[in-house]
Amino acid sequence: MRPVRAGANNFGMKLPAWAPKYLAKQRAGKANRRVPCGARRRSDGKPCEALSVPGKRRCKWHGGCSTGPRTAAGKAKVAQNLPGRSPAKRGGNSRRRALEPLTTGNPN
Repeated sequence: MRPVRAGANNFGMKLPAWAPKYLAKQRAGKANRRVPCGARRRSDGKPCEALSVPGKRRCKWHGGCSTGPRTAAGKAKVAQNLPGRSPAKRGGNSRRRALEPLTTGNPN
């Protein structure tokens, strides 16, 4: 059985003078770490293996460089395009579409 590791603060000890600076540097390094993208590829459905854009979770091909719409015109264009998508692509309302023919017919 492995011993349980505990932080210095758990034992009531004070950290050395250099520790806060070191820990801050380690946290900052994690923000820029590049991880595998993981988005599903269209061709075979397997996860993308490309490295992410630094500080993001997706690669440049799967939206890691995207900032989204920034201007009011861009945001309006995106909002206009969203309702036009078919429910099949959204993956929702399949149950409601299946029940529609039952509820629109003659009640007899």
